[in-house]
Amino acid sequence: MPDRRFLVFVAVLCSFVFAVTLAEALPYDWAMPYEHVNQHGGGYKFSIRGLAASQDGSNSLYYGHIQNAYDGVLPNATLNIVNLDPATGTILHYITVAAQPKALATDDRGYVYAGAGANVNVYPGNLSSLTASIAISGATAIEGVTVTKIGADYFLYATNRSTGKVARYNVNDINNPLLDTSWAASGFYTLPTTDLRGVVTTDADGNIWVADKGANMVYKIAADGLSYISTAVNGPLDIAIRCNYAYISTQRGNSSTIEQLLVSDLSLNQSLADPMVNTGYANHYGLGGITILNGFLYVTDEDAWRIDGPTGYGDPLTAYGDRIYSIELPPCGNIPEPASLALIIPALAGLAGIAIRRMKS
Repeated sequence: MPDRRFLVFVAVLCSFVFAVTLAEALPYDWAMPYEHVNQHGGGYKFSIRGLAASQDGSNSLYYGHIQNAYDGVLPNATLNIVNLDPATGTILHYITVAAQPKALATDDRGYVYAGAGANVNVYPGNLSSLTASIAISGATAIEGVTVTKIGADYFLYATNRSTGKVARYNVNDINNPLLDTSWAASGFYTLPTTDLRGVVTTDADGNIWVADKGANMVYKIAADGLSYISTAVNGPLDIAIRCNYAYISTQRGNSSTIEQLLVSDLSLNQSLADPMVNTGYANHYGLGGITILNGFLYVTDEDAWRIDGPTGYGDPLTAYGDRIYSIELPPCGNIPEPASLALIIPALAGLAGIAIRRMKS
């Protein structure tokens, strides 16, 4: 009969293998919680790009249309920022805007920030009206926005597409924003690109992450704005960070994926494919905004429509609306990474009173 200590060790080992398998399997359990009813109607399609989760306890999502809406719910031929209940897909509030809301962010004070040409526009959580407009020095096309709280101060980071610059503003008073000249080079960090199309976010250590679709790169700028590291990612568009991982949405047509990188060194942990994504069109469409709310990862399928129907453009038999997908993420810290088993298993063996010997090669 096998030694009892050995049986204990095998049982514990199996539990860890199951946990790791579960960690791999969970991210592929996709759902489609929301789909716009897409009606081309002879006009423009509409595209969901910016996506942000509330941070003020309201448990809602915000997304932005960067093409004219035509869905029988929102006003026809308008650009909009929408407040959505992710549990039901109900539109709670919306506001019509003049500039494409390609990047959205929120803070725990209830403000919503949207890139708008050379400005970052600020709205209350219910999107009732424009509260403030922050002009970003030297900018022409703001396509990345995030707001983070450091100590008692709120800082806005904004990326400008044509210059590769990341700006940092103190926004304690959103009506009196101040360029933080103590950060980086007089308030700006310049990345090695002139076609910065990505979105910016921050991690728990204050590092600033930028997805650069134009250069197929993801950058992590140090919190002090004095250095950066980078890694190549094909078509990165937006970034969300949770626990030890950064989730990067990519825009590569039907080949679009979410790349899961380790926050520590930007190395690839795994690619999360969504089998429901089907843009049916070119590589400059695919996944769009990405965000995390209450343990769920949400991502938009930008331009989810087809042109290959029997009647050609916008054929109703093959055209879909833009979609938002979700997956439930494993709890932080409860499931070990595969590499950590090399450290955990010997420790467990020690507890079980089993000696592990290396075999000679």
